Amino acid sequence: MKKNKFFKKYNLAQDTISKKEIINLNKWLMQGNQLTKGKLTLQFEKKFSKYLNKKYSVFVNSGSSANLLMLSALIEGGKLKNKKAIVAAVSWVTTVTPFMQLNFDIDLCDCDVNNLGVDINHFEYLCKKNKPSVAIIVNVLGHPNDIHKIKKIC
Repeated sequence: MKKNKFFKKYNLAQDTISKKEIINLNKWLMQGNQLTKGKLTLQFEKKFSKYLNKKYSVFVNSGSSANLLMLSALIEGGKLKNKKAIVAAVSWVTTVTPFMQLNFDIDLCDCDVNNLGVDINHFEYLCKKNKPSVAIIVNVLGHPNDIHKIKKIC
């Protein structure tokens, strides 16, 4: 590729786990520690609930599972007026998949080229047109959305 003063390469992801961390994790795993819902997880949930001043917290294995659990809870709790959702078009497959699994009518919201979040004008259009019960906003690569405008529209 020809070098261009206007072109700069940004990696989407990079290795963030050191060799030392991998070795320590392997040692911990070899001790036979429980991987799911063990003593430490239960202690964390209890402390996190207290921190949030809530009765319960549930720790899950991933953001994808968290999204699915969140939507399931909203449905089971009768908190939604419909099953229409706005999902950020620039995100990950694990953001939209739970909506698909639970048969939501999904609108993908265009991206704001300045912050990679939702395009405010498109978001407002989709909200007025479809009156969704839920929107999932993604801060892509740590770039914040304009949450104040999003809240005002909602």
